[in-house]
Amino acid sequence: MRPGWWPGWLPLLLVLALPSAYTQPTIGHFWHISDLHYDVNFSLDGDIRHNCRRWSGNGNVLGMGESRRPDGKFGDLHCDAPLSLLESATTAMKDIAKEVDFVLWTGAGPVTGHDSSTAMTVTSLLLRAFTSQFVFPVLGPDVRHADHYKQAAEIWRNWLPEEAMPTFYKGGYYTIEQKSKPLRIVALNTNLWLEPGRSTASSRDAWGEPRRSREGVAGVVREPWEVRENRVHDEDPAGQWSWLEYELQKARIAKKTVYLVGHTGPGADDRAPNPTLSSGHGGLLDHHNTRFLKLVKRNADIIVGQFFSNRHSDTFRVVYNDSGSPVSWMLMPPSVTPRRTQGGSNNPGIRLYKYDNSTGNVLDYSQYYLDLKRANREGRAEWKLGYNLTSYYSMREVSARSFHQVAESFTSSEAGPTSFARYYRANSAFLYDSPSNCYPQCQRSHYCAITCLPYSDYRTCMESPASALPSSGASAPRRLLFLLLIPYLLPVAVLATGRPS
Repeated sequence: MRPGWWPGWLPLLLVLALPSAYTQPTIGHFWHISDLHYDVNFSLDGDIRHNCRRWSGNGNVLGMGESRRPDGKFGDLHCDAPLSLLESATTAMKDIAKEVDFVLWTGAGPVTGHDSSTAMTVTSLLLRAFTSQFVFPVLGPDVRHADHYKQAAEIWRNWLPEEAMPTFYKGGYYTIEQKSKPLRIVALNTNLWLEPGRSTASSRDAWGEPRRSREGVAGVVREPWEVRENRVHDEDPAGQWSWLEYELQKARIAKKTVYLVGHTGPGADDRAPNPTLSSGHGGLLDHHNTRFLKLVKRNADIIVGQFFSNRHSDTFRVVYNDSGSPVSWMLMPPSVTPRRTQGGSNNPGIRLYKYDNSTGNVLDYSQYYLDLKRANREGRAEWKLGYNLTSYYSMREVSARSFHQVAESFTSSEAGPTSFARYYRANSAFLYDSPSNCYPQCQRSHYCAITCLPYSDYRTCMESPASALPSSGASAPRRLLFLLLIPYLLPVAVLATGRPS
């Protein structure tokens, strides 16, 4: 061996000896689709005031005039999705990225009664598009009863392994463990934690008829009285809490990372704020909301992704620890259905995630959308790339701190208007070019919903003056504490200024 050989090659040998944690990530992809809301009764001869269905009644009796037909064959902003829209969405998913590791489908259902064909139709579309991939369905609000779970399991037996069946039969929740990789997917049935449906005017359609409890028609989901009462007062409906805590403990011991996937996420609705309601707008019951956030904070080191839906808008949430530091994030894609919600409309959307499948860490996502008006006008569906997460929001990484910084940019006196406008365009899947229809209270509701997931924090944030949302980097919990202390600090400040020097 020549003198000097060993020191020269030593750096290379050290690099070769480095553990796998220092190597390039193994890139994988998965799709997330939410709230498809297929309506088998959609008709181009239907009336948009009757969910685009044929109506044999006399609209003039209610002063509604002649029938108002849907915008086109791919759907209407007043109605749920026709089959042609869902076919175009699954075709686009297959064309854009068929070789994915799995597909998340949140808001799946209904599975019983005359509407059960909707779940089977969507299932068939996904089976044809992804012949060799697993689709992991997460139940929508129309699958709330124990007798429905077995029926749902039969429909999705091609995707759910046998070890997932016992808990699915029991409560509609399950976990999928990748044996050769550290990632565990935990599919929650958040319907078990929901507030009961309220009997309000919004539970009736434009013709004064009660809306049916189904995925394809917005409104109150009716439950038998005794079922609703038991669920509301049960601290652990169907044993999901004890199961979830056990699964997280087991994942920690096995050094696994976890994705939490559900339909309705914690916190308030960014689009339909109402601080007088316990949740802001028909979300999780307060005690379940609080318990979920505490669980996330305790396990933030192993929970590397949270994926929810139900809001029908493109948004995100940030979870803070007790000292006010961001520790976890949640992502919510826009819905496939274009149906208008109380807070606004959106173009249909589908989302493709890029992740490190050796760790589960999310690296980026690509949000695709369909310009619904153009598709109906031209008679063809062209799904376009709306944006890539990291480049769109100038994020160095996908982390709780990065999402916190995006939310804080909304409050900047200089960059705030531009930053919020960027977010708002994405929020509607590029249906709106600017937040001109989002007045200051609306803008604040987005910020408060993103950064204040405990309901009491959300109400305080919404009720505070607009000027109390500073552009500093202070985290949301600390700002809320300061706001709460203002009434006590002001007298002290007055006394201090009144003292002689």
